[in-house]
Amino acid sequence: MKTKVSGLSWPSFWNVRRPALCLWVVLLIHETTLAQVDLPVLKANSKSVDIQDGDKLLKGGCAIDPAVELDVYDARRSSTGKKVTFITDVDSDLITRSPGAERTDDAYVAMVPEMTDEQKAVLWERMAQAREDALAAWSDGQIVQIFKKYKVRNEFSIDYFGYGYQERYQAWAKSQR
Repeated sequence: MKTKVSGLSWPSFWNVRRPALCLWVVLLIHETTLAQVDLPVLKANSKSVDIQDGDKLLKGGCAIDPAVELDVYDARRSSTGKKVTFITDVDSDLITRSPGAERTDDAYVAMVPEMTDEQKAVLWERMAQAREDALAAWSDGQIVQIFKKYKVRNEFSIDYFGYGYQERYQAWAKSQR
């Protein structure tokens, strides 16, 4: 006995739907894999971590606690790029950061000074979100991808606001030389 589903017998229904189901499963697995971020593991025998934040060394600046799911360190603000190194008795890890959100937002305002406060707020909220998302990234490549995503959205918004992003960018870039 064959089961009927929407006019097709079960075997022919399965043959028609199988490629679509397989594609869906592959896409689901692919997206799940991309969403996972590989966080670096810092090896240590002691519970104390020294932090070299730019030119300032913070002895015992952080404590390792296995009960804490993810330790967070807020780096000192800098108007230029900076390096933060976490140092244990066994290992160390260098992380580089640049002040991308503020610098990019300042560039948007310089490109289109006649933007309204509401338009500026839209662009800034995206850059602030990019900075927030980038805090979870551990590689420069991930950080670049995150900021690029939000910058592209802002570029489309500048066009949507009626200012013509490409023309404004070219004029701004020429003035920066």
